[in-house]
Amino acid sequence: VFLPLTYVRAWDPQSVVVLLPSDHFISPGDRFVAAVRRAVRAVEFLSDQMILMGVRPSHLELDYGWMSVGGLLGWSGGTSIRRIQSFVEKPEAVDGQRMMSEGALWNTLVLVTKVETLWKSGWLCFPDMMERFERLRKQIGTPAEGSTLQAIYQDMPTRNFSRHVLEPLASQLGVMELDDVTWSDWGRPERIVETLRSMGKKPAFPMEAFMGSGVPSLPQPTRDMGYPYLSC
Repeated sequence: VFLPLTYVRAWDPQSVVVLLPSDHFISPGDRFVAAVRRAVRAVEFLSDQMILMGVRPSHLELDYGWMSVGGLLGWSGGTSIRRIQSFVEKPEAVDGQRMMSEGALWNTLVLVTKVETLWKSGWLCFPDMMERFERLRKQIGTPAEGSTLQAIYQDMPTRNFSRHVLEPLASQLGVMELDDVTWSDWGRPERIVETLRSMGKKPAFPMEAFMGSGVPSLPQPTRDMGYPYLSC
């Protein structure tokens, strides 16, 4: 997260960035993009806020992150942005049932915010790591850029974005609900099959290989690590 942010901040410190997990399914794409654009407009007037995109649960999924939703922060394009009261990552069944009944949303980990807001959040949460990226920022475009990048990664600490940024800074977070959008975290292969089936499509691979009992799932870097290593 913070390596590309270092370069974006060096080139355009006033810009807005969108963080997008790489293994999620979202359809229809144009409706999702329209929602993200509304969130981009929202952070222009909610300048110190980071906005997450949330999805209303269709079932009790205990492998996702959940967000309890609070009061109104504002509106953008007819869509409300609400406060986030708390996060629960991979809740127990009883907690998931309660949160679902209370109107909690799934956390897609799609985040919209100003560059400077996210940069300051990093300094608040792990100044030791941000000092390294600050060193890199000062060398961008110089002959020392490559060696500095290599040096700061020699013993770079790793952090969990959800646990070490989002949870402690919940007061700076808002959530915009994605309406009429199909979303799934494809970190597990069986979710790919489930999504295709829900859309009336047949996978171009043998479903039994993923849906049969006793077959292990693939690793889940997105959900287990928040965003995968912040140092990448």
